[in-house]
Amino acid sequence: MSEVKTRKTQPWIPVGHPDFKWRSGADVQATWHRYTGWTPPSAGREPVYVEARTPEWARVRRVK
Repeated sequence: MSEVKTRKTQPWIPVGHPDFKWRSGADVQATWHRYTGWTPPSAGREPVYVEARTPEWARVRRVK
């Protein structure tokens, strides 16, 4: 078996630094993809269930 090398990753700007800007809604998968090229195993697969959607115009009910 090959050895897995781990490394400690430090943030570029520490949390206490005045330039640190907290943002909500972090997309962890997008971050991993940007910096490591990682893609989820399910990226190339078809979805298990495809929801049948009705067009927007069909949802409108007309009343005389």
